Amino acid sequence: MYSGLEVPRTDEPSKFIKENLEFFPNSIKENINEISSISRELRKERELSFYGSDDWIPLDEYTESDAKDAIKKVKFIIEIAEKTFK
Repeated sequence: MYSGLEVPRTDEPSKFIKENLEFFPNSIKENINEISSISRELRKERELSFYGSDDWIPLDEYTESDAKDAIKKVKFIIEIAEKTFK
């Protein structure tokens, strides 16, 4: 582990990262608000896209534009991770 911390096993770790931000490199600190926002949003959307609900059928609700937006956000996170851990 980069920071020496054991990250809890969760689908949305941004709260933990914020609470321990002093242990993370500047590339994370500088982008933590956007990282947190993306993490929360994608977690929520992932649950809906996998499981749906009585009034939310994923194939009817999500568009190609939604998919492209999610991919863009994930690429942003990957870029930060690559800069951080190279």
